[in-house]
Amino acid sequence: MANSRQTLAGVGVGHYGASVPRCAAPLSQGKSPMNLASTLRVRTRRVALVAVTAASVVTLGASVAAAAPSPTPKATAHHTTKQGPLGTLTAVPSAGARTSDVAIPTTCAGIVHRTVNGNLDRYIYRGERFTRVPLGTLSFDGVVQTPKTLALAVQTEEFDVFFAILNDGSLWRVTGDNSGLHSEQLSARGWGGVRHITASPTGTRLYALTNDGGLYRYAITSALGIKSMGALATSGWGAVKFLSPLPADNTYDAFVGVISTTGGVNEYLTDRAAGTVSSTRLFASGWGTMRHLSVGSCSDSLAVPIIGFNSSNNAYAYYDTNVFNSSGADWRSAGQVGSGFSGLLSD
Repeated sequence: MANSRQTLAGVGVGHYGASVPRCAAPLSQGKSPMNLASTLRVRTRRVALVAVTAASVVTLGASVAAAAPSPTPKATAHHTTKQGPLGTLTAVPSAGARTSDVAIPTTCAGIVHRTVNGNLDRYIYRGERFTRVPLGTLSFDGVVQTPKTLALAVQTEEFDVFFAILNDGSLWRVTGDNSGLHSEQLSARGWGGVRHITASPTGTRLYALTNDGGLYRYAITSALGIKSMGALATSGWGAVKFLSPLPADNTYDAFVGVISTTGGVNEYLTDRAAGTVSSTRLFASGWGTMRHLSVGSCSDSLAVPIIGFNSSNNAYAYYDTNVFNSSGADWRSAGQVGSGFSGLLSD
């Protein structure tokens, strides 16, 4: 039986006013706001219907490819699908979905980030159109560079918080507000074995895929620090290219990932309390060229838009009519919607 998930109580669709910094000031170390506990609240990491700003509309295009083993699905990991609010924006694949003449409604939106030569841009997609918002230059200890992996973890009305891992194995927190981007080193070493990070839909956990096939989980503290919660698996995840968060659930942190060895797409459910992982295969093959999926949300339904970026840096749009039913049967293709998406893509 396919898993179905329950929406996160109290999380509304598209009603979170995430800040969209319009400044392009370089990051300066040590300026991250630290009194954040009073402003943090349970919510998804992205705004479902982000207000489209006056930034230029562009075409997207980045390659997506993911690979991951699928832990044995647990028969007990069933939920009752309940009509309710959505609020997470993430990623979507571009190959393998059932093709049909579908137009993604303008009530559906999401965001994805692209970093090239240290310049971080946010792409807001609504329906099948994109708007680019420059966020600034990523400078770490005075050196402008593109991180090995980057993840948006927290959004409030005042600021955004990213975590970044550099090629030298250091871990950084990057805060973006109306004054620009600000970086602060959290750890000078020890993170070199991590190849990919992503935050949970609620912005309370950070998940890491490692070079040796492990999957690790970390708590994001009220002071926006990182605290280890241990390994979910020490092996078996080497074929998972990436994890992209799905809309919030009452029990699970949910993600999709592309498997490099088969080209398949899996949904993964991590029980927040028990720390166990189950999986459902959405597609057996056909998605091997995808290097990133971004999943948005719709303000008026359980549907979500999905943007898939392939290895040719092209972007393809998909529409899932019910993201909570753990099935790929209702995914529909809207065709290619952009190109030229080189660089590091992240949620």
